[in-house]
Amino acid sequence: MLDDLHMIDRFICVSGFQREVMIRAGLPEKKLTVLHNFVEPAAQRHVSTHGDYLPYMGRIEPLKGVPALLEAAARTGQRHIIAGDGSWSVQLASRIRPAPNITYLGLQEGDALAKLVTSSKAVVVSSEWYENCPMSVLEAKAAGKPVVAARIGGISELVRDGIDGFLSSPGSVEELCDAFRRLDAISPQSLSDNALEDAALRFSANTHLAGLMQIYAKAGGTIRSEEKCLAG
Repeated sequence: MLDDLHMIDRFICVSGFQREVMIRAGLPEKKLTVLHNFVEPAAQRHVSTHGDYLPYMGRIEPLKGVPALLEAAARTGQRHIIAGDGSWSVQLASRIRPAPNITYLGLQEGDALAKLVTSSKAVVVSSEWYENCPMSVLEAKAAGKPVVAARIGGISELVRDGIDGFLSSPGSVEELCDAFRRLDAISPQSLSDNALEDAALRFSANTHLAGLMQIYAKAGGTIRSEEKCLAG
């Protein structure tokens, strides 16, 4: 692939983290541009529904931080609803059997999954594996929900700690517990408004389109310059 780099003018990376990884892999820095994924923010500017639970939605795997989340839930008593499927589902079901504050729904899709987000207090993204630009974070913010997330990969580019969510070290039960306590100490409406505003400013379809058109324009300019050089 590196031998064919002269044929490619721009690589679009969905996070600054991904860009740094590609630079370390040997790709030219000048060919790498960051453009995050996009999501359509909720129409309302003021989210008034704040539930009493924190959902986790995704693969049920240790690398997604599910065991650490269960331990934090046991220590804090926070109510959690977990949706998803994976190789660790059986262990999860066994672990939460004596835990009245944790509910496991299995795989959820469509409207049921969307309602799980919109009726929540905040969304948990506890991954211990590198993430680029997870849609679970963007979709939560677009619904006006703060995100309690691991500081890993590109996640920390999406969540503003203490403003529209809270970050903790991946796999750290202590820091995750602290993030839950910090969440409860701040006005939920303030966090929701901040999340929704950021989704509209940085991650909307219009913002993404404008960024994409800029990338195309720069690429087109480079191609025309190279064609002139070859013709001259």
